[in-house]
Amino acid sequence: MKNEKSWGNIYFLLTIIFVVTIGAVIFIIQNKTNSIISDLTMQRTQTANLELINYLLEIEVRASLRSETMANSKIIIDDLKNGDFNSIDKDIYEFSLGVDYITICDPDGIVIYRNNNGSTGEDVSSQITVSTILQTGKKSSLISIVPTTGSIAICSGTPIYSGTTFMGVLCCIIDLTRNEYLDTFKERTGCEATIFMGDRRINTTLIDKNKQRAINTVAEFAVSKTVLENKKTYTGHLELFGQQYGACYSPLVSGDQVIGMLFTGIKTDSIDENQKIMNRWVYTASLLGLAAMVLFTVLTNNFSRKYSQAIRDLSEKTVASRAKSEFLSTMSHELRTPLNAIIGMTAIGRNAADTEQKNYALNKIDEASAHLMSVINDVLDMSKIEANKLELSMIEFSFAQVLQKIMTIISFKAEDKRQKLSVNIDKNIPDRLIGDDQRLAQVILNLISNAVKFTPEDGEICIEAHLLGENDGVCELRIEVSDNGIGISPEQQKRLFSVFVQAESGISREFGGTGLGLAISKRIVEYMDGRIWVESELGKGSRFIFTIKARCGHDSQAEERSGETRASHRPGEFAGRRMLFAEDVAINREILLTLLEDSGLIIDCAEDGKEALGMLEAAPGLYDIVFMDIQMPQMDGLEATRRIRAIEAELRSASIASSFTKGETRAYDGDLRKGIPIIAMTANVFTEDINRCLEAGMNDHIGKPVNLNEIYEKLRKYLA
Repeated sequence: MKNEKSWGNIYFLLTIIFVVTIGAVIFIIQNKTNSIISDLTMQRTQTANLELINYLLEIEVRASLRSETMANSKIIIDDLKNGDFNSIDKDIYEFSLGVDYITICDPDGIVIYRNNNGSTGEDVSSQITVSTILQTGKKSSLISIVPTTGSIAICSGTPIYSGTTFMGVLCCIIDLTRNEYLDTFKERTGCEATIFMGDRRINTTLIDKNKQRAINTVAEFAVSKTVLENKKTYTGHLELFGQQYGACYSPLVSGDQVIGMLFTGIKTDSIDENQKIMNRWVYTASLLGLAAMVLFTVLTNNFSRKYSQAIRDLSEKTVASRAKSEFLSTMSHELRTPLNAIIGMTAIGRNAADTEQKNYALNKIDEASAHLMSVINDVLDMSKIEANKLELSMIEFSFAQVLQKIMTIISFKAEDKRQKLSVNIDKNIPDRLIGDDQRLAQVILNLISNAVKFTPEDGEICIEAHLLGENDGVCELRIEVSDNGIGISPEQQKRLFSVFVQAESGISREFGGTGLGLAISKRIVEYMDGRIWVESELGKGSRFIFTIKARCGHDSQAEERSGETRASHRPGEFAGRRMLFAEDVAINREILLTLLEDSGLIIDCAEDGKEALGMLEAAPGLYDIVFMDIQMPQMDGLEATRRIRAIEAELRSASIASSFTKGETRAYDGDLRKGIPIIAMTANVFTEDINRCLEAGMNDHIGKPVNLNEIYEKLRKYLA
């Protein structure tokens, strides 16, 4: 009995120790969890602060483009030369969208025009933007304090020249005290935001106890000292106007001066309440454990597992959200930059007085359009890869010819930076290979383009290709692209081939790019049974290496066929032939008519599928070929094609094919078993889109934007 009592005491003591230990562990886990949640909240506020800085930079770019466009407008320059300020007011109105105020001063810095209040004669030569332009003769753009209003604004100025004569400065001003800017930012991010002049709030989304915007209130002393005096970022948990916030303050810099602060914050009241509730549950669980150790252990383990999973999920979502935010910011920049160039150069070209300036604007529009198309293609390629819908087109091609075409494309960019390009090809590589030459060229071109981009002027870039071996007619190639550029650190190399990721976030701002190129290249290489990797050291250049497998070719005539471009178009080549073009967008009809103007084709147009069907029914045998858009009102291209094929089937079954081909012989020789050739011309370019066209009865497909060589190839194929 005594022994049983002793063992009972031991069991009781062990139970207490076990429960206390478990309770302590849970308590530690809870505190650690609270710390993690707090850290994640602060990371989100810091990310939001960077997003606010990027948002202000985005507004600054808008003001810069507007000022440059107006300062270079011949109409406005002529108005200034003639002193016609009434005309200036009207002409500037057409350019002022997205800008709050516009000011023009003469070469001495005296205001001669304002569109907001009309007051002139003020000397603004000491204003930092104007002063910089008067001293350097170059455009200037920055956030500064406007002396006349005492507010903070983005001021972007551009010098005005008439020929070589300096006429003054045009400034576009965006007043950051207007509520719309911070309200837009809050809608984007869900975070509160404030702009300070010194330590005073001049614009904010924070609401005080009177339900009013907390404008003209001051920041806490500790915050002002850290940010304004020490020029450092302040982060922490603060009570602002009766609410708890995770807060981040950063310096607002103008030139080399700190003129204020930027604040972003997230309310933490609900988070704190949730933490208190969770703490109460922990204490309750500990008490229940004293009564039922086994039940407590089970509940604790289950609770710990769920809690740990919640923390992991929260961390993963935060990382994913940050990657998505960075990608969207980069993509916004990559899309807006060429769009801004296209819009700006269109305005400049429209107002240009001479052909040379118009051609300059058109060339810039062409370059920006090509860049925009490459960005869209990258996104489409990535979406195909993510959906496992990327397909390789296996043809026989010349590897040397692929490299030659790539070098022709890239040599111009390399020459602009005076870079030396060298190519070494292993003589053992077969003359002919079977694979997807376009996707292979895409990978090599991407790597060489990156090398050119990240290699300084007078640098060297080398492309090498080696045969690793051959087995049962399958060759394994190793291709290397090396440079002596900026190099890549080991940490950056780990995430280099990830989707939507660049070596570091500053890369996109300094060099441009979406961060998709290497991820796409990696997937393409893997589709070709190869792998890709990088060897690099910061400051010592990089070497990108990949391997692929391809079957050896054997057709001696394939080179002539695959290399044939038939770029020359003979005037009147299709004289006497007639085409029906179904397209609902007028500009697309105008483009095709212009491209085929000297082809000799007689082209009739229909604005939708229903009209095209009616024209074919009204004149059987009149048309030799049909180009058909897919998405059209009334009747789409797919439905129109089905009905055309149904009519042809009825004609065949009724044995009245002769009525369809009466008159001169057409390209398809009146053979209704084949039907009139119908070619889809559409922006729907995915494989499933092309398959739907073929299933509807179409003969072929041309993707938009259209390529003149491809159009002629299809015409020759079906009208030969």
